[in-house]
Amino acid sequence: MRSWMETFWFITKTLQSDPEVSSKYFDSKYYEQTGSIGEVDFIEGVTDEFEKMNKGRQWDGEWSDEAEAFLKKKVGELE
Repeated sequence: MRSWMETFWFITKTLQSDPEVSSKYFDSKYYEQTGSIGEVDFIEGVTDEFEKMNKGRQWDGEWSDEAEAFLKKKVGELE
């Protein structure tokens, strides 16, 4: 659970540092593709997927780089 919460927090913080992403995608494209409204639903989905993909993995300091790259990939899929 702690790992999930850390990932959720990191993704939230990273997205909030780029307000263009939030306003550009979450109000229109994300809703069109998923039927879900809001950044929280997106962040939860990305967190779930990242955590599932890396379950049981031992990190050597590259966690934040990989989480950020994964997030960029998921945001890119909204384009």
